[in-house]
Amino acid sequence: MVYHSKWNKEDPAGGFLMGMGVYPLRSCIAGPAPEAPELGEDIVDEAIDKFKANVMFRNFKPEGPADLVHLYLLLYIHQCLQRFDKCENKRKAQEAVNELLALKVLVPFDSEFPVSPLYTQSTSASEKRDTVKYFAQLRREASLRLIPIVYDAAPDQTGDKWWLCFAKRAFLKKPLK
Repeated sequence: MVYHSKWNKEDPAGGFLMGMGVYPLRSCIAGPAPEAPELGEDIVDEAIDKFKANVMFRNFKPEGPADLVHLYLLLYIHQCLQRFDKCENKRKAQEAVNELLALKVLVPFDSEFPVSPLYTQSTSASEKRDTVKYFAQLRREASLRLIPIVYDAAPDQTGDKWWLCFAKRAFLKKPLK
């Protein structure tokens, strides 16, 4: 059984973008998601926490707007782990993430986005721009939180093998490019 997001039960504080809910984040990098530092666990923490379990499933049927955000984060976390697998230490992983963050952010209905049919078509150009901003915000937040989890405090230590082993297993067999 796939682990769905607990945020499906919450109203999105930032509204909806392409069928996804825009949920508050603990630490806020500029973007559409509102800041809520008092949160114990936000949607990014939840996606990182449930990544190892959800990556084992071949199917993922979203049950709400938070699951669409969760799905994107799972795909992005997998993309990060693929980059980390080639890195010798934490510093190299940070460089790899910086390169990844510099790439164009793909959104649903872009030709290379792997799971477009699960999302709704944008109704305007501004909604698509806001989705790009939201995905960029989620990517930065996930990257900032994932590196300390995968790598120990010393910058020259190698990554946790129990995280890096998931780099070889594609979630839904449809990686982000």
